[in-house]
Amino acid sequence: MSLEQVSVILPQVLREKFWCKLEGLDSFIHVGYDYYMYVGVPLDCPKAEKLAASLGLFVEQFQSPYGESDAV
Repeated sequence: MSLEQVSVILPQVLREKFWCKLEGLDSFIHVGYDYYMYVGVPLDCPKAEKLAASLGLFVEQFQSPYGESDAV
């Protein structure tokens, strides 16, 4: 799936038009019913975490309750 496709799908998930789990071989994006977004990647991404924090997002290491992926 391309980044462009993800940018089309995520807003629809947040508007509750449908629900899905976006998963790759070693990463995932899950959006919960409470609008929490769980993004799992295989490596630490300090630059991405810093950017997210600067945008007012909270970054925590947490296992997604919607998947069985090992990525956190």
